[in-house]
Amino acid sequence: MRAAVLRELNTPLTIEDIILESPKAGEVLVRIEASGICQSDVATAKGIIPNPLPVVLGHEGSGVVEEVGAGVTSVKPGDHVMLSWAPECGTCRFCRSGHPNLCSTYAPRVLDGGLLDGTTRLVSGTGEHIHHYSFLSTFAEKTVVPESSCIRLDDDIPMIPASLIGCAVMTGYGAAVKSGRVGPGDTVVVLGSGGVGVNAIQGARIAGAARIIAVDAQAGREASSRLFGATDFVDVTKVGVVETVLELTRGEGADVVIEASGNSLSMNNAYHCARRGGTVVFVGVAAADSFVQLPASRLPREEKHITGSFYGGTNPALDFPILVNLYRQGKLLLDEQVDGTITLDQINSGIDNKPQQGVRTVVSFSH
Repeated sequence: MRAAVLRELNTPLTIEDIILESPKAGEVLVRIEASGICQSDVATAKGIIPNPLPVVLGHEGSGVVEEVGAGVTSVKPGDHVMLSWAPECGTCRFCRSGHPNLCSTYAPRVLDGGLLDGTTRLVSGTGEHIHHYSFLSTFAEKTVVPESSCIRLDDDIPMIPASLIGCAVMTGYGAAVKSGRVGPGDTVVVLGSGGVGVNAIQGARIAGAARIIAVDAQAGREASSRLFGATDFVDVTKVGVVETVLELTRGEGADVVIEASGNSLSMNNAYHCARRGGTVVFVGVAAADSFVQLPASRLPREEKHITGSFYGGTNPALDFPILVNLYRQGKLLLDEQVDGTITLDQINSGIDNKPQQGVRTVVSFSH
């Protein structure tokens, strides 16, 4: 099969003919139909997010099951599936308590470069083992993934928009609805309106927020922010973030603040944008050497709730179908997120692209 391989940091991906080994017990071979290009893929290619090399990137995909390994019962050949990069063991305290995204067995190993047994199914023509990315490696015509990474998709749902559910959509929506617990009438601030941010915005809209303030350093993102539900847009290159948010909220601050950029300055601002007793959600991934500074004397007085949000606090098996139903009802905007589609051969142009109207460039394997 053909796959895009990253062999050295800060170099173009190479399109190679590689061997995909058959799935082992508990694994599924999927023919990829569509794969979004996430900023995490870009960050890994630049060395910001570590992963062993060489590697086939991609962790936002949809496709069709072609083969299953021994013991697989949840999917069968011919099934359409969305892919989750958070497989679960089903037995640890987190899986048993409904938080499989924090699975103690697999969550810490998401960037180790292997499948659940630590080995790979990707082999170059010279016999060299190639690493996986986030258990998925969707920048390829086919891939082998854990069974619990496959979430059934109804045949009538288009593959291209469905592919986005696997990362940006679930992460952003979950940050608002599950981690932030946005409710009717709330005022919400979303810091960073990229792929995760716009889905936090529409998650807040779907949850009934009365006011959604999008904050970004790119004025060109105002239109897409408003499309997905923002009522206000703050350009941080022109005004102070905290001062403007307080002005818009009559000095109180927001009920829920979602930091989706991973920028350390923005993360520091997030606390100050929330009202007393409000909630601050950190979902953007910062550089490893970044730190957030909090005003120690104010912490007990203001009773703000501070939480992280990994993969939007999702339970993929339960939450992915909910998002599909919201899409069917016209409440969750997916098609509008696709800036354009490219072929696998054009992957490097997609990596370099900064989407203008939508928020994702998607690799389509159906051209």
